[in-house]
Amino acid sequence: MRLLSSAMEYIANLTSSQDSYRPTFFELIAQDEMKNLLFPAFRHVLAVYAARYPRLLLRLHNWNEEVWALTWSIVEWWHLKEWREYYY
Repeated sequence: MRLLSSAMEYIANLTSSQDSYRPTFFELIAQDEMKNLLFPAFRHVLAVYAARYPRLLLRLHNWNEEVWALTWSIVEWWHLKEWREYYY
């Protein structure tokens, strides 16, 4: 385990001296994995809260893909406004 963490630190430090604004290899992989895992997590959280508060959130749960698209559009808009580039 210690060898793996030291190898990861070594690889991460290879590119860190060049440009601090360029993402490392691990940041790119983490971003890609996070994008793929956010929708199932969002859907699960929405399902749990729709079960607790069906009167308020059942319609949102039935439209979870559209709600996700709207939420992700807001995230993309904010990131574009703040950093002048797309998140994904």
